Amino acid sequence: MRFRSHALVASRAAACLASFVIAGCSTMLPTLEDAERAAAARGPGSIAIVGADGTLMGERRSMIEERLARYRGTAGGLERKLAITSAYTGSPLTVGNRTRILVDGPAAYRAIFDAIEAAREHVHIESFIFEELDFERRLSDLLIRKAKEGVDVRVVYDSFGSISTPSAFLRGLDAGGVALCEYNPINPIRARLAFVHHRTHRKIVVVDGSVAFTGGINFHGVYRTGSGPMAGRRAGTVDEGWRDTHLKIEGPAVRELQSLFLETWRKQNCGERAPRSPYPRASEEGEGIVSIIGSAPDGTLSPMYLTLVTAITYAEKSIFLTAAYFIPDPNTVNALTAAARRGVDVRLLLPGFTDSWLAFHAGRSHYEDLLAGGVRIFEYHGGLLHAKTAVVDGVWSTIGSSNVDWRSFCYNDEVNAIVVGRGFGSDMDEIFRADLAQATEIAQDKWAQRTPWARSSETIARRFEQLL
Repeated sequence: MRFRSHALVASRAAACLASFVIAGCSTMLPTLEDAERAAAARGPGSIAIVGADGTLMGERRSMIEERLARYRGTAGGLERKLAITSAYTGSPLTVGNRTRILVDGPAAYRAIFDAIEAAREHVHIESFIFEELDFERRLSDLLIRKAKEGVDVRVVYDSFGSISTPSAFLRGLDAGGVALCEYNPINPIRARLAFVHHRTHRKIVVVDGSVAFTGGINFHGVYRTGSGPMAGRRAGTVDEGWRDTHLKIEGPAVRELQSLFLETWRKQNCGERAPRSPYPRASEEGEGIVSIIGSAPDGTLSPMYLTLVTAITYAEKSIFLTAAYFIPDPNTVNALTAAARRGVDVRLLLPGFTDSWLAFHAGRSHYEDLLAGGVRIFEYHGGLLHAKTAVVDGVWSTIGSSNVDWRSFCYNDEVNAIVVGRGFGSDMDEIFRADLAQATEIAQDKWAQRTPWARSSETIARRFEQLL
């Protein structure tokens, strides 16, 4: 276990700020043309479909393909989206999953804590921010008690994201038998620029290999209350009541999230101890079709970036995108405006206020081009918007940790769940429309009349967008 002094961390971070701001995006974002070639090379039937035992499906594959074919009337490009994603990212579709959307912190924490309470084999957590929570039960008490019961409890927390976490909290967990691992410790001498740029932004909880959680919610006090008018929070503040979306998964897709966690544990040299039953045979809990996309800057490609741009490019009816930090590259802007111009209903739900001045104004610097291209933009005011979701044509959806920005696509380890199905898509549509009721639409004519101060803020922030 590697602890650190947070005072020392802060001083080192400040000392390396200059290096941080001059570094560029070292990862090339893939092109859709590259993806098309990769999918064509795989040939027909290139969608990898995995069943409950973790192997490629044989006889039942045709049944799943027939189910996908039923969505043609809703989204003719669905099969093409899935084929490109599968061929280029290597992430299979898993079938037989049960999924549950969790809106805001209270719902997510209640479900996560209940799952941990029932753990018998292992609890594996990876989180950008990891701090004490006192939500109906104290997080530390729960984890320590499970460790003392013989449950394999492991936590990977990001050194930069958890910079404000008190060391006493971590020492208490360590003494209680919880295995802790600090992701890319902030040490500029040893880690060079990796300690600044390469972060784990993932949010993963896996319990007994049978239930998992992922999405946008950290273990952080800002989620103690929900968002919206009933949250009891002051308008325009970032203290708590953040609006976020998480996902509970039961079924074969849990194996994919477990693999990502264990790979992080191995890469970070967190310890040699192997879990007793990391991949128990999954039961088919439902009819959900799920693909887990894990992104990391290890190579030259960003699979989640490619997946999102592909979904946008082949959208036929609607694109409802919610983004906490929205700093799109030119390809994403072009894909969104091209979709709007061909008649797709393209709506973006973005923050009305934020905890990052630079990210907020860098994102707003793209509004003019998007509005001119027919994209509708709404700014949310029911809480600080931190969700990262999309639903395309009412049948292709994603919930995850990836923002639509350079940091997610170039520097961070991220994870997103892609869920295919009309029922899930309908639920996502309903949530999106409910959020719109607490948002203000940005009118193109009024945006053109924004103040010189707003324009100058956008110009300044835009210069840093590839670092945000």
